[in-house]
Amino acid sequence: MRTKLLNLYLYSNFILIIFYNFIISYQFSFAIYLILSISINTFIFINLKNIKTHFVNLLFLFYAFYFLIISIISYDLSLLLRYLWLLSCILVLFSTINDNRKYDDFDSLRKFMVFVAYVLIFDTLINFVLNPSFELSKSINLDRLIIAPPFDNFLIIIIFPFLLMSKKPKYLIAILFIIIAFTISRAAILAIVIELFLILFLKINANFNSFSLSIKRTLQILFLVSSVVIISILGNSFINKFNFNNNWSLIDRLVIWTKYSEVFTENLIGAGPNRFTTLVDFCEEIDENKVQLITSFIYNIDLYLTKEINNHNYIDYDTYYERFREREKIHSNRCMSHTPSEHSAIFDFILTFGIPGLIFVIYLLLIIFYRLKDIFLLKKVKNFDYNYIVVSTVGFLTASSFSSFHQGAFVISLLISSFFIFNPNSK
Repeated sequence: MRTKLLNLYLYSNFILIIFYNFIISYQFSFAIYLILSISINTFIFINLKNIKTHFVNLLFLFYAFYFLIISIISYDLSLLLRYLWLLSCILVLFSTINDNRKYDDFDSLRKFMVFVAYVLIFDTLINFVLNPSFELSKSINLDRLIIAPPFDNFLIIIIFPFLLMSKKPKYLIAILFIIIAFTISRAAILAIVIELFLILFLKINANFNSFSLSIKRTLQILFLVSSVVIISILGNSFINKFNFNNNWSLIDRLVIWTKYSEVFTENLIGAGPNRFTTLVDFCEEIDENKVQLITSFIYNIDLYLTKEINNHNYIDYDTYYERFREREKIHSNRCMSHTPSEHSAIFDFILTFGIPGLIFVIYLLLIIFYRLKDIFLLKKVKNFDYNYIVVSTVGFLTASSFSSFHQGAFVISLLISSFFIFNPNSK
């Protein structure tokens, strides 16, 4: 019964995303999508015989009461609605996956990911047919018909490791996903490259069981050396082609993150989902000491990259300082009419939940670190396929560090829940 409810949750919410792209986004506000999704999740939730408790559930339930109070005080019901959407997704996922049938539920999750992958490929093919003049080298988002950005961007990154799992790998679709990733953004390219790197290590660990540990380590070293050689040869043209060293983009994000960090220090318990856009003040000038510290940081990074990788003339410190103040001035001039996004789903999460959110992210990173350490040391681990969820989480965290995903509660909760529920060390 729970597996059926899990499938109902997965496919109904995914169909709702498509429905939102086709109809709701053009005719109605995003609130309609939230209400429909909450309704589906509530229907599934009330059909569950018992509710499982988990520290993640307890954390999100605590904040439900906290954000209820904030929404009443601030007369902002949209804050509560957005949070109830995230809460309903988390509670349903933690309660539908059965501890005694984890392998069946894991297989259901894998099949769902493959299904979405086929939809994304079909959507991309339609786009190429309707837009034959599209040039891959421009590295811009495709205007998809079925799954709109940013859903498609993050789904591609999250699904990619599932396509290469040890059970029935989908190599052709995985290759197409790599190609598609190069049409999205620099963050997506970086995330896919990191995922591919980790998956290759997993394949060495899984497919050479009959080899001795020394031979496996030799294969790892050869792989690392060959990767360094290839990156060294192709790195210069690759970075130039996709403009990885576009410091204007980085400076703009640093200006925005600096301002939003001030909101964090003023709301240590949490500001609530998307509420921080109303709390940030871009009209006020950033403290001089902060600007000098940030400018020195980016200057030293660029100094290293331009000398070691790109071999171009690096930009001096004063130019970086002027650019930082210039970007700050642009946002200041528009502060009364336009508040920029925080440009980071991780930053969004931390701002939403405050210090507990920061601790949660650190805890997540620690679990990933120890799991990856076992992979690199070629240790035998429980539930080997769980590693692909870890790789998927690493890819998502990489991309979400530089991109917002305000409409992604379904996708984010699915990944977070899978990460903790299927962890073989969890109780």
